[in-house]
Amino acid sequence: MLAKTSNYLPIIVCLSLFSTAQATDDKSFYLTPPWTLSPDEKKLAITVYSDEMRSCNILFIDEAVPFLMPITSQHDGILMGAAWRPSDTNSTLSLITAPEDDRAKMFEYQISEAGFRILEKVPLKKDCVFVSPAWNDDGTILAMRMTEPFANRYGHLVFSYDNGRTIIPTDFNIGGGNLVWKGRSTIFIQDANYVIYEIKITGTTVQLEKKRAFGRGVHLAGRLGGQPIYFKQNEIRRVENNDLLYTAKDPVIGPYANDDGYIVFSVRDSNEKILLNDQGKELYRRIIDGKKQFITFVEKQQALYFLDENMQVIKKYNFADQTTSTVYNITAHSITSKNNK
Repeated sequence: MLAKTSNYLPIIVCLSLFSTAQATDDKSFYLTPPWTLSPDEKKLAITVYSDEMRSCNILFIDEAVPFLMPITSQHDGILMGAAWRPSDTNSTLSLITAPEDDRAKMFEYQISEAGFRILEKVPLKKDCVFVSPAWNDDGTILAMRMTEPFANRYGHLVFSYDNGRTIIPTDFNIGGGNLVWKGRSTIFIQDANYVIYEIKITGTTVQLEKKRAFGRGVHLAGRLGGQPIYFKQNEIRRVENNDLLYTAKDPVIGPYANDDGYIVFSVRDSNEKILLNDQGKELYRRIIDGKKQFITFVEKQQALYFLDENMQVIKKYNFADQTTSTVYNITAHSITSKNNK
């Protein structure tokens, strides 16, 4: 558990990312993945992209007026991945940057509305690229995808108990699939051949528990009720026992947004967005016009956060009252926080 502390870097000192005097009509900034919602559903880590840089910012979505707080700058390297670390404070964020001087870096931050504090800055394995960080349920094991070009290893699953100081390699190639933890020591991955692997890590021992070849078109999507799920054609099923959760009229497609209790998804050739609970029960079926890039689903708001088509405005759709509102428009603000004067 992280001790409570008040020695945060003042935000006004940390805004080397952008000048507060920057013109508010600057159209060169975009909001992009990676993005990730904190466990308390109050803080959204999101990437701000421009021609010069790709940096991590925190959007405080639980405020009456949401505000954006930069936490990395161009001096920290290009952002490659972000993951909230489970903790009692719901405030610890892990970031991975691209190799600089032949090493990627792992940053760990403690975040609050008042500012942030860097807890650790760890150089990762030399000549390697790391992406897709994912913490297990108790925040003790970090899984990542590692590429090591000089060893002809591309997209392999690795683990660490110490924020990347020590890397535990595996022979599993993840391809482009998700990393889905179940509990403390079991993780599910999908390879490029549509095979889903169940892998258990005990200490430094990594072993294959089971692999399931569900066939072409399988997509490991996340988890519901603590159980990994996958899409295939018009079905959503649990991975472990292949139980059917939901059947749609048309093939289930992206984009989708998932937390442990709910999932929102689209179906082909339709603007309908369907919200299911963790038992596969359909709660809402709504029309949301236009192509959307889903960011996250916020359970306590019963709301879907998504990007508009130009990737500069975050909007929120409330399933209960069927309203859409603008949460944040990057072209209408300087990249700063409400506390910066």
